[in-house]
Amino acid sequence: MKIRIRFLGILAKGAGVEAMALDLPAAPLLRDLLVEIEIRFPGRFPFRFWDSEKQEIAPGLFIRGRERDLLTPDEKLLEGEEIYFLLPMAGG
Repeated sequence: MKIRIRFLGILAKGAGVEAMALDLPAAPLLRDLLVEIEIRFPGRFPFRFWDSEKQEIAPGLFIRGRERDLLTPDEKLLEGEEIYFLLPMAGG
């Protein structure tokens, strides 16, 4: 199944790309996408997106899908969905 991802802000700088498409197995969960990102971009971000031991998404990472926030690793991804990864902005 094809999923498009977009990294925004400092995450795009770490990844070296702003957008890309990934092929994932049928009926993927958010955890599958996070594992794939860890494989493709090892050590390129200021933190790990996914803690496989604890089965947790990194605190402070905002993940947005098609008209919804993706909050847990068990969220189902939709065919052709575009997933945005960003960090909250520090304000002042």
